[in-house]
Amino acid sequence: MTLPATFLIGIAIVLLHDQLSDVLPGEAEPMRTLPYLMLVPVPWFIARWTYARVYSTWLRDGMISRRVLAAIRLPSFSVPMVYAWIVFGGGYPTVVTEYLPDSQFLHHVALLAPLVAMEFSVRIAERRIVRWAESWGTALNNVGPASLPMTMFVLCPILVFSLLTDLAFQERRLEVFFAGTALGTSIGLTLVVIALCITLPLFFRVTLPTSRRFPPEIGADVRQTARALEFPEDRILTLHTDHRVVNAAMVGPLPWPRYLVLSDGIVTLLDRASLRGVVAHEIGHARASHPALLLLVFVGIPVLLLHPLSVIDFESVHSLTLAIGAGLLALVTILALRRLAHQFEFEADQQSAEALGGAQPCIDALRRVGDLHPGHRTKSSFRHPSELQRIEHLLNWERDPEYRRRQRRISKLLRVAVFALFTAALSLSAIVHIQLWNVDRGVYLLYSGEFASADSHLRSIRPEPPAILEEDLEELRAEAAAALELVGPGGPGMWPELEPLLATRAWRRGVEVFDREGAAAARPWLALALSGDHSTPVARSLYLYSSAIAREDEARASRLREHLLTLDLPDLVRAKLTRDQ
Repeated sequence: MTLPATFLIGIAIVLLHDQLSDVLPGEAEPMRTLPYLMLVPVPWFIARWTYARVYSTWLRDGMISRRVLAAIRLPSFSVPMVYAWIVFGGGYPTVVTEYLPDSQFLHHVALLAPLVAMEFSVRIAERRIVRWAESWGTALNNVGPASLPMTMFVLCPILVFSLLTDLAFQERRLEVFFAGTALGTSIGLTLVVIALCITLPLFFRVTLPTSRRFPPEIGADVRQTARALEFPEDRILTLHTDHRVVNAAMVGPLPWPRYLVLSDGIVTLLDRASLRGVVAHEIGHARASHPALLLLVFVGIPVLLLHPLSVIDFESVHSLTLAIGAGLLALVTILALRRLAHQFEFEADQQSAEALGGAQPCIDALRRVGDLHPGHRTKSSFRHPSELQRIEHLLNWERDPEYRRRQRRISKLLRVAVFALFTAALSLSAIVHIQLWNVDRGVYLLYSGEFASADSHLRSIRPEPPAILEEDLEELRAEAAAALELVGPGGPGMWPELEPLLATRAWRRGVEVFDREGAAAARPWLALALSGDHSTPVARSLYLYSSAIAREDEARASRLREHLLTLDLPDLVRAKLTRDQ
């Protein structure tokens, strides 16, 4: 079982919607979105039609050609295409946000429901073609209902994140800290990563067809090998795939929960000695701390660099220079990660050879698995060196003491480099958070309802924060002064009682200032009007318009002005917009 690529594309579409869509508040409505939602059955119809054509071609030619295989995959790719149409054409995410209660969990469930429905319908439709293939002695991997557990597994991080968000946002001060401050965002992401490190392996155990049952003689051998390598026996699982998958993996970056997973295909294919080599190899990954190191590289360092990168003024850099720099950085990153993954495979092979007293069990396992995929013998992938490279490495490791010393030195230097990068990222992150803390504290005080403290603090900030935040700081000062004028000093824990009063008075004052002094002057008041139930499409659109005017973004302002004139506006606002046209 592999990750369903088309389903991941669909998730990426909805996660990137805010950055890619230009749907304005109030533009998308349920009745306008409904025709797009009626497209949900389309992938299922495409699957039924395609598989009927494939079957007739199969009967005629009596073989599985590349064209037939491509046709089998076509319905899956129709899923993200239809979903993109629903998301962008129908404005479905906007409708979900407008009409559902303010819950991240409910929003994500509703957003992903059409995607999950289409994915399930296509996989269920594939059932017949999978049976046809099996009747002719061919197994189709990652096709049919057998792939649905991985689809559910992919949803776990999103659901965990949304549940944690809902839990944190029950308290206003926690919501402001985690969502409104740089330090809070970094801490929140770190907590989410830790939660995922714990829940994902458990979710894997529950959602995928795993068990602790092995054939008696094989199970005893596997557990004895694990025991010798000090790996808990009760965390060894077999993954039932009807022998479609021949693989093994260590699931879980933390010592607990962590599982060693052997597919039924690899258990059946390998002899007992080769299987011991596979078990020792996978446990070798854990003993060498590979999961934790990968977590640092893939997750820890990017999280730490999130805010240092955010204070760089990329808009002042020429677009061509930015594109070339980003391309080179991506290339270097990919090559470095590929080299890291290959080195970890070599190290796990070394661990296997040392644990079993020789390299032969691991070499035999590589050859047996390689017989199923002849192309892997000489061709490396992103994650794995070629079979020949790994065998050569094992033979050199076993025979040449100097080669062993050199490899140990490489492993040590690699870890030094990883921890040096992590330390540099941590130091840079700490420096940036110290620079941002004054602004962060002002945001926290202001949006927690401590208006007098926020006003005093924001006015006292010296020296100025990074240049890219100077405009934001001025806006915060204006909002703090406006809130202080509207409802007084406020105080700790007073937000629940101040919020409705602040929103009502801010909206009324914002409309008056909009008519009298113009959109830019009304921006602070309109920003404060977007609290709770007062965050209507009209209020949000008017705030966006005032922000565009204040930032002198005429193109955006023109688009918003036209949109506003289609909404049910206060008379003063409509008259002002009409005069300004």
